[in-house]
Amino acid sequence: MTRSLTAPTKAAIISAMAEVGNIRQAVDKVRASGLSMITYSTVHHWKKSDPQFKEDYDQAMELFADSLEQIVMDRIRSPEGNRGSDALVMFMLNGRRSHVYRPAGAVDTSDSRLALAGIRVKLKELKGGTVEVDVIAGARSNAAPPDEIGQ
Repeated sequence: MTRSLTAPTKAAIISAMAEVGNIRQAVDKVRASGLSMITYSTVHHWKKSDPQFKEDYDQAMELFADSLEQIVMDRIRSPEGNRGSDALVMFMLNGRRSHVYRPAGAVDTSDSRLALAGIRVKLKELKGGTVEVDVIAGARSNAAPPDEIGQ
């Protein structure tokens, strides 16, 4: 690709990203337009090496997430006649805006392991036994607590 095509190609990729939300599809769209024979790895390289491109890319992804939210709102306002999968739309929203659409029951596994180990220790203590295990170290190393805990 020649340098003279870099700026228009970047702009075309950003525009396509806002529309399709996927690098592979955006690259295919730009290639099909005949503007450039850009590669997927070039887009990834630009994201890492060009701060302005990264900023524009992030804004394009926000626009794409906005379009997903619009689909959801359209389905809420007019449920009849809408086609497509609500589950897939929510899956995409969770992926693009997990800070907003993260399932309420989602738990960090390291926290849940630590909590489970603590519960097992407390149960053992309540049964009158003694426990000699470092719960925090066991959870951090992803090691399961000894078999006698929780039995």
